[in-house]
Amino acid sequence: MKFPAKDIKSPNVDFREVQGGLDYRVSELESRVHYGWGPDNSITSKLANPRYREAPLYLTPGTWDISAGFESFNDGEHVVGSGYYSTIQANGASPMWTITNDRVVIRGVRFTDGGAAVTRMISASSADYVTIESCSFSFSTTSAAAIYLSDCDNVTIKNCTITYTGSGASTGIYLLDCNNAMIENNRILGVDRGSSGIAVNLDSRGTGSPSTRCNDCIVSGNHVSSSGSIRYNTSGNHLVGDSSVSGHAKLNNVSAAFVAY
Repeated sequence: MKFPAKDIKSPNVDFREVQGGLDYRVSELESRVHYGWGPDNSITSKLANPRYREAPLYLTPGTWDISAGFESFNDGEHVVGSGYYSTIQANGASPMWTITNDRVVIRGVRFTDGGAAVTRMISASSADYVTIESCSFSFSTTSAAAIYLSDCDNVTIKNCTITYTGSGASTGIYLLDCNNAMIENNRILGVDRGSSGIAVNLDSRGTGSPSTRCNDCIVSGNHVSSSGSIRYNTSGNHLVGDSSVSGHAKLNNVSAAFVAY
């Protein structure tokens, strides 16, 4: 970015950055934006930098083959991948990504277990306003969850594809004691392979008591594979599209079974 040099006579200006009447200094905004972070670079080391509270960390196409999981450090971190081609593959890492900060955004990243045992791909605890959008997940571990959130409020999970390829029961999206979550327009496949596969589980430690947690969630527009279920507590004031409940429209595809508790 080039700006007319307005203060080239100032002693605070490095004249090597001001030539031909143009100011080549990097602006404050530009100094906070970083593009093209590739697989040879550690995402965790970059997220430790507080500047990513203010501008996205962009991932190039490529595969991060990780033996230790990534983790968030700052509120407001924002990571943007190149879609299917920005791949994070587990090589013994579980969880693959741990979030303990508020307002974290992960968008356009592909997660795969690479055949390794991974019980949680993204795991968040006591982190509010987390957004997971346009990501894909592929895993094969029994009794696992692609996305596991605990005590996280006002979270959004949308436009993601979750594919379970194992033989036993597992969960696509597991929310434990989370309030005001929006689970929207996701494709959750394969979780019906076991006898109790759950596509979306709105779970509560208080057995659904609204005086505790797990309240006011919306589960809408999701495509769930045959026999995949959406589990929710009836006292949580959720809108999940269970047409068997008076006043609930059919919000998810016809394959979605509902398990109320």
